[in-house]
Amino acid sequence: MKSRSSTESTQSPNEQPDWEQFTDLWNSDVTRVLEWIDQAETCLAALDRQNLPKFANQIKLSRTRLQAAQQIHHQISTMFSLLRQSSEDQDRCDRIQDEFDAIETRIQSLYQRFDELMHTGTVKAAKESELFLNETIEPIPTGAPFISSLESQLRTDLWFDRDGTAVFSKVAKSNPQNYIEHYISSPGDVTMLPWDAAEKIINNFGFNTVKLQLIFAAHAMNQPEPWSSSFTLSGEDVIRNLGWNNRKDIPMSQKLAELAGCAFALDCLLVKVEWKEGGKVSRRKTQVTIQTSRMWNIAITATGQKNLLSENLENLEKVELQVQPGLWTKGFLNRGGAKAREALYQFGYLAQSVLRIDPYHNELALRLALHLTLESRIHTSGEYRVRTLLGSVLVGCSEKIVQAQSNRYKARDLVEQWNEALKTLVRLGWSVEFSDRYPDSLKPDSPIRKPKGYVNLLLESKITIHPPEPIPELLTRKKLAKSKSSQADKQIAQVTLAPLTGEQVREARKQRGWSQVKLAGFLGISQQLISHIESGRREPTPEVEASLRKLLKL
Repeated sequence: MKSRSSTESTQSPNEQPDWEQFTDLWNSDVTRVLEWIDQAETCLAALDRQNLPKFANQIKLSRTRLQAAQQIHHQISTMFSLLRQSSEDQDRCDRIQDEFDAIETRIQSLYQRFDELMHTGTVKAAKESELFLNETIEPIPTGAPFISSLESQLRTDLWFDRDGTAVFSKVAKSNPQNYIEHYISSPGDVTMLPWDAAEKIINNFGFNTVKLQLIFAAHAMNQPEPWSSSFTLSGEDVIRNLGWNNRKDIPMSQKLAELAGCAFALDCLLVKVEWKEGGKVSRRKTQVTIQTSRMWNIAITATGQKNLLSENLENLEKVELQVQPGLWTKGFLNRGGAKAREALYQFGYLAQSVLRIDPYHNELALRLALHLTLESRIHTSGEYRVRTLLGSVLVGCSEKIVQAQSNRYKARDLVEQWNEALKTLVRLGWSVEFSDRYPDSLKPDSPIRKPKGYVNLLLESKITIHPPEPIPELLTRKKLAKSKSSQADKQIAQVTLAPLTGEQVREARKQRGWSQVKLAGFLGISQQLISHIESGRREPTPEVEASLRKLLKL
């Protein structure tokens, strides 16, 4: 997908521009260009004092923005040239032309400098290693803004027009003062697009953007401070993570184009947060406020064959995504801030199999897996009423239930859809257990005749669903670790075992193909602590030792 500048969206080829249009573009597009120039100059100034490879991603991002700035400058300059021909105030025009020339000089000078840095070979942004190489699960954020942003992509029908601006709003049921809102902007900007322009971006949201965001989130977990870090992803690696490499019906160039389009849409998603967590009795309350900012800052670099007529890239050969997580991670994925009670650090685990569910064949299974993946951090028991789950994941649930209660064919379709979703999850390693009162006749592949009014029986039945191992075990351990006074912790403290050695931890970790970073992520501790334990410089606390023994089967 290709970004459209404001000039393209407001002026048709046969339309004569006016000064009002020009002023609007000057205040929006030119202001954005000046911000990019200032950021590029700041990056160059830092390079004089710091190690060059450390700034590889920032250099790539600055060069990409300056390239876009050249296009925006050319388009607005063309508009100004037309206006100047009919203007009577030539003094004003001369002043504007001087500003244009000064901006152009700065852009060209900076672009040349960054282009030289990119081609010297000194700057080569290190690509993130591919996910799921040695394990079938990855830690991901599960804070409120992350969940809300996924919902904004899955439920595009819930976006609404508020005074000309597209808004997706989420208010916490437990505390109406806790709210999250999402908006749509142009790439690299936080100025909200009007409804008509935003709607075109929203229509590109869906399961593919959701899966791509999950991949971004898993990589963000590997950054010590995600809000001040960035990472570069290979398009081919992302396509493998998405499972698109198994599709033989479309060429790689089309897959890369689809990936770039999804990244473009995510780059347009904004978030604003007002959130407070902490019980009514507990004094441990954390207030998090995130001003309007991007969920993800994404720079897309693509190579391919250029169409000589349109100058657009076609038949893409390579795509790279440079991603910087937004400020929401400072409020909801901040380990240090959480210890100081100034922020939150909330995460769960994503099973690789979730990314492989095909929504075209089993949409309900994918919606169910996504919902339970994000819910499992809080709802560790995994027990739900069927009505509750369907209400959370089935689009138009109320209407479909009413139809099923009055139409036997609709009833059959609803039950079959539900059972097929459950069978898909079981095939992918999920655990599904039915309560004692769950009718046998309504279970998947049951030969028993269904009783009268079976839709209502299904809705009121209870079911327990857990994600694949070892996610339930990891989540249970996390929950127990937060409650030091729990009976489980007391039992752990009473167990007497031979001291755990660093060599045992190292060998068990390597047998599973885990890095120190991955093991630390599973335990919710730092990689440095794992290193110290393995080298014998530190002894694990009783709680950490118990967790290591359980996770590594020691």
